Amino acid sequence: MTNLTIKEQQMLKAFINEGRDCIGAETAQELINDNMTWQDAGFLQDELGWSKQEIGGVMSSLMNKGLINPMGEPLPERSIEAWTATDEGIELGWDLSTLSPKSQIITKQRERHVCSTESNWPTDKEAKRSSTCS
Repeated sequence: MTNLTIKEQQMLKAFINEGRDCIGAETAQELINDNMTWQDAGFLQDELGWSKQEIGGVMSSLMNKGLINPMGEPLPERSIEAWTATDEGIELGWDLSTLSPKSQIITKQRERHVCSTESNWPTDKEAKRSSTCS
């Protein structure tokens, strides 16, 4: 069992949603086979609306838990390092994403993710508490 905070869960979902949207994956295995979960700190900041410090802290935590890894190269259209979810991160993130399929990452500057009027996202107060997922 992997213990994740609410923010870790939200960021991992952002990686999964990116890959799912990119290749139309319908299963975690499809996403593992064609891992298009690429993100960088700027994209995550746009997606989640967090500060640079929050993004860096959560990315570091997910990396230490073996759920994301640096790609070692920048995304083609940007000059900062890209990250991807690991196979374990994809499996766990997929499970998290399918538990509440109607709650999607709300984009602030990009229109590629579909938003729902129904939301299961925690409030800021709730996000400070941690939760457990398996």
